[in-house]
Amino acid sequence: MPSIEMKSVDRLGKGDRLLFDAGPFAKAGTIVDERIIRHLGRHRVPVVPTLALSYEEQHKTEGKSEDELIRRFLDSQEDAWEHVRRRLYEKLKSSYVPFSENERQFQAPGKRKQITKGVLLEPRPERLYLADIDAGSHAILPESTVHYLRDGINTLYSMLSKLNVRSSETRGKKRRIPRVGFHTIRLQSLYDGERIATVGDAFVLHALDCCCYFLNTMVNINKKRILAGAPLTERRFDPGNKAQQDSLFQYSQEFIVDAALGVLIGFLGFFQEDIHYQVSVSSIIDGSSAAEKRCIKLLQRNILVLRNLLRDRHDISALTRMTALMQKVYADGTGFPPPNENRYLHEFVRLFQIIAVYDELTNPVIGHTGYSRMEVIGYLRRNSGPYRHDWERFTPQPRFDSGLLDEFLQILAPFRAGEKVYLYSRGKRSAYIFVGRVYTYSDDTMPLVSILKDERSGKSYPFGRLLIHIPSSSGFFMQNGKIIKRFRADWVGGLQIHDTAINPGDLGEYQDFLYGEALPLARGVKGSF
Repeated sequence: MPSIEMKSVDRLGKGDRLLFDAGPFAKAGTIVDERIIRHLGRHRVPVVPTLALSYEEQHKTEGKSEDELIRRFLDSQEDAWEHVRRRLYEKLKSSYVPFSENERQFQAPGKRKQITKGVLLEPRPERLYLADIDAGSHAILPESTVHYLRDGINTLYSMLSKLNVRSSETRGKKRRIPRVGFHTIRLQSLYDGERIATVGDAFVLHALDCCCYFLNTMVNINKKRILAGAPLTERRFDPGNKAQQDSLFQYSQEFIVDAALGVLIGFLGFFQEDIHYQVSVSSIIDGSSAAEKRCIKLLQRNILVLRNLLRDRHDISALTRMTALMQKVYADGTGFPPPNENRYLHEFVRLFQIIAVYDELTNPVIGHTGYSRMEVIGYLRRNSGPYRHDWERFTPQPRFDSGLLDEFLQILAPFRAGEKVYLYSRGKRSAYIFVGRVYTYSDDTMPLVSILKDERSGKSYPFGRLLIHIPSSSGFFMQNGKIIKRFRADWVGGLQIHDTAINPGDLGEYQDFLYGEALPLARGVKGSF
């Protein structure tokens, strides 16, 4: 298996290949050159997943060229799931395009145009604008596109429904719902002055990755509830029905697909012309100046744009609108109400917020560089707890639902199999002490790591010879695929995995800058290339 490594753009060098497509300009497997590096820099891509032959493969090519071996690996990744993902990506790109109320598409057929610039940013537009908004909404997101996206999600759901549930009880079973992890190459839109030159795919990939995380998690949850005999809910979510909110239900395929569609279209509001310009050209936004505070207030209005576009859409269900809109209603942007609110949040909304925060922190689309993946998981754990809604009075809630977070982490693979990782002593970030590669996963989010080199002694090991599992403070030596020696050592439990290329600052300071009152951000500069 080729070696995968996350590299900052300034570390890309001779022989590095892209693991994923970088838009239409560079396909997966392409050798990086100066042109590609400039392209990535212009589109503000700070970190890139790269691909290279491992040390063992370089010496066992069996007469095959490097290009042939890399292509064979990439072809092995193109299964039916990836084919459907690619189709959804291509269709979603046609809707995730900047738009303005001044465009002709915002005009009701046979009527005089009433709408003016900025109406979509209003909380409640006047009734005389609604026909124009509806016309624009159907132009941006036609009914045929909605049906196509829903069909694609149904196909992905059907693939997952044929697999076994992933849980500790099904360990050893084949064909379980897989662990998944995405770190796609996300291009920001490129502007020439105030005129857009190239539309980026950052939000398309953010929405698509979140949707796939959501589907894997919800299908796995649903399978557990079916096995546990939970009742099937046969009606749409009723926010006034306390019994429906306090009980755990299994959901029909239609319900989960509708919710996943809400995840897929949930970032459309960022493509209103004024908002998209700020998202694309701004570097770090931390609210330290009056101009940046005005920028933040403008970006917050993306949810008003989306709400107005979906307001009268009869082809989009209330469940889809709820999933797309509700998690952004709240001022803290975490999925839970601020102190002056006491609204109930459906578990679809709470799960979407966990996934969106993880994906945005590890592979950002707005205004900051990414954080190390294990640090983000630790941040989610530290800020999670049981979600218990109180109908009578305000009850402080944790930032994230710990039950749903555990379900998400059960299907999450923070690192891809074969990815190179760097291990540090706990609390010491000055230099790593081991270089390793991800071998596989057991029942924990932390993978089994194959040690390649001990930086202290200089000793090297072949891939698959020395494996360690950090949570259990254990390891073992393998030979010909069989365990020949096990050991336990406290020093193993003291190791931590950090993404060396992504280390912008203290995650403890993080607050969602679009929706939070405290606004310190990582100091990696998005516009530094």
